[in-house]
Amino acid sequence: MEESAVYPLIRNLNNIGKPPDVLTIYLSFPEKKSPSKTLLITQLHSLLKKINKKKRKEFNSGVEKIRTYIEDVLDTRGKRSFVFVAGNRKILGIFEFEFYIPPSLKIGVIDSAPLYKKLSEYKKYMALLVDREKARLFTVHLGRIKEHKEVFNGIVPQRVREINKAWMRQNKIFRHIEDHLNRHLKMIGESVEEFVKDKSVSFIIIGGHKELLFKIKKHLSKKLQSIIRGEFVTELNIPLNDVLLQSKKLIENLEKGKELKRLEVRLS
Repeated sequence: MEESAVYPLIRNLNNIGKPPDVLTIYLSFPEKKSPSKTLLITQLHSLLKKINKKKRKEFNSGVEKIRTYIEDVLDTRGKRSFVFVAGNRKILGIFEFEFYIPPSLKIGVIDSAPLYKKLSEYKKYMALLVDREKARLFTVHLGRIKEHKEVFNGIVPQRVREINKAWMRQNKIFRHIEDHLNRHLKMIGESVEEFVKDKSVSFIIIGGHKELLFKIKKHLSKKLQSIIRGEFVTELNIPLNDVLLQSKKLIENLEKGKELKRLEVRLS
């Protein structure tokens, strides 16, 4: 679920449910693999034991609808946290996320603080994939990826047949290829500059053939260069889900590197 969609929903829910008529339940799994439905229902019953019998009876109908939804509708694939907001008779809102929020239960005003806190940690970023033919631009946020556009500029040749030795000696073929490539990358840089103006991305990651990763950076503005977080080697024509998986893997490795550096500082 996009951040832009989550915030208005929470605000609307805050206006609908008034204490003591709102139950907020966070169900989650700390491991990276998706939780089973059985685990979520067990966790639900465990949390309900923490409130008194009168309150359990009051919200029994809403809780039963949550349990039925988990059993019959909920798809846990790729998700780790589930937030249910319910009244005493019906479900008011459901949120699903790929990140972990500790399990909890609260009666009264909607307990949106844990969700807001976690959302603030997950920034939207841009993934830029480049090869000698085109570029693909994506945004990634809250475990979802969206492809926005392709930048196409024809095929930049990698090798050219030797037309005559004199031309080869003068290195004109190489310059011809480089000029073509630089025009291609310049156009991509301009498209990226225009693209990020209204996308509110916090950082950029770049993917493509190894020899192009350094070159494309030179064709981005200094402002964009300053927010490049990392890069990865890949083919450009890969499925959307593969772009997401490789992007997430890069971000996870970068975060692990930060943790190791912080640990080294503490131990030094």
